[in-house]
Amino acid sequence: MKRESMLTPKDDCIFCSIAYGKTNQTIRFETNDLVIFDDHLPKAQYHFQCVPKKHIRNAKYLTYEDIPLVMDMINCGRNYLTSQMKLDPEDFLFGFHWPPFNSVHHLHMHILGPKQLMGFNPMFDTRFRIFRKVESVLEKLRIKGEK
Repeated sequence: MKRESMLTPKDDCIFCSIAYGKTNQTIRFETNDLVIFDDHLPKAQYHFQCVPKKHIRNAKYLTYEDIPLVMDMINCGRNYLTSQMKLDPEDFLFGFHWPPFNSVHHLHMHILGPKQLMGFNPMFDTRFRIFRKVESVLEKLRIKGEK
């Protein structure tokens, strides 16, 4: 699979525009490489997107070398929940929609919760292979790297 990754933002990518402050979207948390903002169609009491500033098309384009990026996304989300929101990250679901079920073609990790208050939604149920928890994506990347 050809790697679609860019260090500069794509003009036609809404998440690149958000990450670089070119929209009115409120950035809730930011690092040098990542931003967190509210999902525009929340499916839980709290529903955020963690997005790298570097454009990567989707989770299928991740490679073994991207494990540190995915770990940074997890840590950024956990840090935001604990330090800014005073919430327990263990009560949240972290993961990616798997192509072709992603609506925006820029890597984004959903952070939803609290899990115990979320109703059934097939778009976030891992049994349907539409949504993958971040841990399973990391495991897949580690296995790829061992080959």
